[in-house]
Amino acid sequence: MKDMNELRSALGISLALMLAIGVACSPPPRPGEEPAEFETVDVEPAENLEIDLSGDRKAAPRAKGAGQLPGNFPPGLPVFKSSTIADIGEGAIGSYVQFRARAGEDEVKSWYRTELGKAGWSFETAPGGVFLATKGDRRARITIERPGPVTVVLVEY
Repeated sequence: MKDMNELRSALGISLALMLAIGVACSPPPRPGEEPAEFETVDVEPAENLEIDLSGDRKAAPRAKGAGQLPGNFPPGLPVFKSSTIADIGEGAIGSYVQFRARAGEDEVKSWYRTELGKAGWSFETAPGGVFLATKGDRRARITIERPGPVTVVLVEY
């Protein structure tokens, strides 16, 4: 408590010194110079106003079905809690969904180790952050890597 009061006191003194220095360093007002007065003027809309949007950049199209899991996504397969869908499509081994997560790669891998088991999926890990998961006749390959500022989770099924 004593340290907090000392900190507040030091902060107050510092602020007072900065204010005094700021006032002392300000240039004095010029003799005979009055502050400018501002006038409010109402304006009418421009006539014959044409807007050309042809040079504007267009936003990139969103991934097909962005934000929504496809209907054939394996039921009961856990999805990392704070991830977003980045891509959906068909690949060499079937369908896939790519997620992006701001969490670290190790955190995501640890989460999948725990949550796959809780959801009744059995799995093997392979080198490179790959989980080969099965539950009954359902199969999924989950690849987790961090090639840049976000962790990428690729679920192939």
